[in-house]
Amino acid sequence: MLGTIATRPPVEDNFRDVLAAASVGVPVVAAVNGGCAGLGFVIACSADVRFAAAGAKFTTAFARRGLIAEYGIAKLLPELVGQGRARDLLLSGRTFTAAQALEYGLVQEVVPPGELEARAHAYATELATYSAPRSMAVMKAQFAREALLPLAEAARSATGLMIESFGRPELAEGLASWNERRPPRFPPVTSDR
Repeated sequence: MLGTIATRPPVEDNFRDVLAAASVGVPVVAAVNGGCAGLGFVIACSADVRFAAAGAKFTTAFARRGLIAEYGIAKLLPELVGQGRARDLLLSGRTFTAAQALEYGLVQEVVPPGELEARAHAYATELATYSAPRSMAVMKAQFAREALLPLAEAARSATGLMIESFGRPELAEGLASWNERRPPRFPPVTSDR
């Protein structure tokens, strides 16, 4: 068996599917109801926002299975919970609860199991109703790009994007909806604008 594994050609880009939530131009909301381990843990961490059902359990599990921190989790997890906590969770592979995940900053909210799907859906609906699709897409790109920059460069990049947004229809609609006390009707993002 080991000879078979060792002679396989490496699949260097297979991480793209696993981390799709991190690179897609729309917000991704994860709802964790039950066990969240290994690869599922990585996928949940690549989402933008995570909700968990009370009683859900999490583990990285990699070290306890003789594996390494797969698919970029050694970058994702410290960004979510901090270096010290991430090292603890990755090195120990220990199981932790939804309540602990909330305390660590891994999930935004813990809800009763029967309410998880409705809560995650309500959050996603709120984003779709009140947040401009272009704004969210640009912010997701900023999260990826600006996290790697020194503060002054990140601010310079954001300022350029902000000035560009002044000429977009989303700003006019956002202000009009606020003044008229109504939900915004933002245009969809298209490749031609």
